[in-house]
Amino acid sequence: MSRIAINTICIMFLSIYSILDEFRIRKIETALIRLENSSPLIRSSSVVGNTAPVSKLISASTLSKRSILPNQVHMTGGPVTQLAKDFRAICLWEGRGKIDLDAYNKKEDAIGPAQIRKGYLQDANEWLKSHGQRTYIHEEMYDYDSSFAVFCAYQARYDNKTTEERSRGHNGNFASKKATQAYWEGVQTYIEK
Repeated sequence: MSRIAINTICIMFLSIYSILDEFRIRKIETALIRLENSSPLIRSSSVVGNTAPVSKLISASTLSKRSILPNQVHMTGGPVTQLAKDFRAICLWEGRGKIDLDAYNKKEDAIGPAQIRKGYLQDANEWLKSHGQRTYIHEEMYDYDSSFAVFCAYQARYDNKTTEERSRGHNGNFASKKATQAYWEGVQTYIEK
C-alpha cells in the first residue's frame, strides 16, 4: 500500500476520532465503522480482507477493571484494522498478555497500554499538527483510543507499512534490527493470523 493511502486512512480515522472525542465517546468501534462505511478505499475490492463491522473493543465493565484480556479486543477488515491488530499485539506484548490501561514505566516515563514515551508522542503530534488534526498530551496515553490514534500518526509519519516495521518502529524507530529483534519476536506471539 502506498504512503499516500496510509496517510489518507490515518487522516480519515483521526478526523472521525476528533469529532467523536468532542462527545467523549470512549470506543473506537464507532469511528472504524463510520470509516469503513464512508471510505471507497476501504470498501474497494482491492483491499485485502472484508469490511465486516468491528466487534466491541472495550466494554463498560472492562473499562472499570482497567485492563483488557486478549480475547476482548478483536477486529476484522482492511488496512485500518490491520493497524488496529498490530496495535493490539503491541499492547499485549507490553502488558505481558493483557492490555493494561494503567501501565506506567517510571524508568522510561512510558505510560498506557502501548507504553508511549514523550518523544514518541512528540513525533506523532508533529505529524498530527501538520495534517490539521488534534494533538494529545502524555496523560491521554492511558486511554486505549488516544494511544491508538497516536500510534497511527507515528506509523504514518515514518511510513511503516508492515507489521514488522510498525512493531520495530514502535520499540525504537531508529534502532538497529538487532536492537529491536527481541521486541519483534515478542510481538509476533500476539499477532492474530
